[in-house]
Amino acid sequence: MLVQAAACTARAAQWVREIAGRQTEPEHAVVLERFAAAVACTGIDLDPNDAYLGGVNWETRYRLDGYVLLGARRTERPIRLTTIEALVIGAVGALALALPAAVMFDTADLPRLCAVIDHALTTARLYSPAATAGAGDPPRADRTEHPL
Repeated sequence: MLVQAAACTARAAQWVREIAGRQTEPEHAVVLERFAAAVACTGIDLDPNDAYLGGVNWETRYRLDGYVLLGARRTERPIRLTTIEALVIGAVGALALALPAAVMFDTADLPRLCAVIDHALTTARLYSPAATAGAGDPPRADRTEHPL
């Protein structure tokens, strides 16, 4: 189960890195890259023998908070995320934070948490600007950038 959790967080981290790569402000890309690294580390560091932290240190946990949705401070332009991307990034962070607890208390929950992460990623890809854009399509709420 730990191998599957590490693979799941690696997929989520890769998706976040793709979003980081299209940012016009390099500072926002850095914030997203750090978040992606924390997501990946969470899956790699899970340790059922660590009854206190589940193997995931405080620094990694700190980087998984929702503040990532605001991007870097003091930039000229806001972070570029669609509404769906913002929701999925928030979900990935919250679910990644739940993984160490699952390792400590009930490893049977790991596959379920990973399934939710994978479902969120599938949804994000389904509604990504590239997947939904068509010539002359009107803007839709799921394709527009969020107001943060």
